[in-house]
Amino acid sequence: MFPGTPAVARFHEAVRAAITLRYPTGETTSEPPSEPKLTVKTTKEPASDRIVLTLPPVIKKIVLTWNEGPNDLDLHLSADQDGLAREVSFRAKGSLEAQPWAALDQDARRGASETITISRLTGRYRCLVHNYSNDEPIAKSRADVRIEHAAGILTLTCPQDGDGRYWHIFSFDAGSGRLEILNTLSDSQ
Repeated sequence: MFPGTPAVARFHEAVRAAITLRYPTGETTSEPPSEPKLTVKTTKEPASDRIVLTLPPVIKKIVLTWNEGPNDLDLHLSADQDGLAREVSFRAKGSLEAQPWAALDQDARRGASETITISRLTGRYRCLVHNYSNDEPIAKSRADVRIEHAAGILTLTCPQDGDGRYWHIFSFDAGSGRLEILNTLSDSQ
């Protein structure tokens, strides 16, 4: 059990249940090893169920995979860099050599994966998955988004309850290292 009030303990238990950490050794756990290789600071914002992690700004890749549910899910990364809004998606695959310093590898269908590789982090980011085909609810997709960080891998699974064509994954501020795990479904982008 975690120290603190019962509410704090329940919050930390929810963090462990919602996030799977994969360490460079290949070990998969929701329980940090005795000598963690990825140190994160988790906080709960007042009047919110959102999880906030503070990480060094070194996200390398974001990978979407799914084998069930909708035929076409699309990974999107929106970036606000130097006051300019940019998006990486199937419509605008981005660039690793110039802003937005991120690129999508392919527009995939069920059974494949989509990967956004990031060469440089500047500004603020928002990541989501769009149920483009909308032939089945995204909640039935059992999709995973893997966030590959310099110190480890964070895996989020699509919520299996709720409605909406958009699965909001996270927001990230490269300046502060603030990673807010959203993991919610919505009809609005």
